[in-house]
Amino acid sequence: MVSASWTVQSTDMLTERLAMAKKQAGSGTNGAAVTGSTGSISDKNEQHEFDGTDSTWSTHPPITTGLTDDPSCFGQTSADDLVVAFGENASGPAGNCFEYNGTWTTGNTAPSTNRNCYGGGPTGAGIVTGGYNETAGAYVDDTYTFARAIST
Repeated sequence: MVSASWTVQSTDMLTERLAMAKKQAGSGTNGAAVTGSTGSISDKNEQHEFDGTDSTWSTHPPITTGLTDDPSCFGQTSADDLVVAFGENASGPAGNCFEYNGTWTTGNTAPSTNRNCYGGGPTGAGIVTGGYNETAGAYVDDTYTFARAIST
């Protein structure tokens, strides 16, 4: 039987945040920490990349609009090829969608205002499901697929 283990990294993320874009954001050795909140109402638009080969964090271009409340994120090939969608911006839930391939591009508006949803998938496409819909005031089992307009 192979035993698993955790390794504490010597460098921490550049800014503490919660409610960041979650799920698949890069590969096992090249991950991204995108958007989120520092515990206040204001949203963060920062993007940091973790390089697992030398355990370092670096700053990347900020996302177009900061999102919080767990927006979905997918693009598992690299931290340089991501989609971040749903969540809430500073005005509330809006169905924002942003694509990243070295620069951020505003994508097609998401079909609902869900937040706290799951996102996953490879570079060119992804799936978003579940969450909470502010407009309906209820947890949802909605499922959406997305095909990228841009890709590296």
